[in-house]
Amino acid sequence: MAAKSDNAAIYLGPNQAARLVSTDELAAAHSKGIVNCTRSTSVHNNNKEVKVCQVPISDIESAHILPFLPGATAFIHHHVVLRGHSVLVHCAAGVSRSATVVLAYLMRYHNFSLVDAYQHVKSRRPCIAPNAGFWAQLKSWERSCSSNDSPIAHVPSHSVDAEWACASMALFITLHAIEGMDYKDMSALEYATKNMRST
Repeated sequence: MAAKSDNAAIYLGPNQAARLVSTDELAAAHSKGIVNCTRSTSVHNNNKEVKVCQVPISDIESAHILPFLPGATAFIHHHVVLRGHSVLVHCAAGVSRSATVVLAYLMRYHNFSLVDAYQHVKSRRPCIAPNAGFWAQLKSWERSCSSNDSPIAHVPSHSVDAEWACASMALFITLHAIEGMDYKDMSALEYATKNMRST
């Protein structure tokens, strides 16, 4: 499934998509970003031309994906809209975790309702099915997107620098690999990771 913004596109698929695609193919598709919605390391982590946003959660109903959505959606927006680069969003099967992130992106940056975003993505990738826990969190996300009091309403979308990313645990974790970021402060990363695991 690909949702296009001018020459850039959002590709949604399974883990095999990241493993089978070559660096040359990524370059041909103008893809400079990968959102990896699994706990395993992306095969393209060593390619300096490809920036990786990690959403390290399991596909279980009790998993907390909501804290990762501000960072993951901003990462997609930064690449697709501001840089004109395509982004591959994947999890194990391209059904639940990665679909949740793409739905959240459409809701935040394109003013889709949850139902409309779901129908839009499903028309392009019929197998999507966020688990019940993720769906409930997407409902909360929908309310946040439409509220001026929501923390995400005050997150600048034009910049993803270190200062902004360090403003919250989720943003720091998901954006620590983005271009231009200084993520040498491992104590902050370790602190954020520890607190994420304890929730």
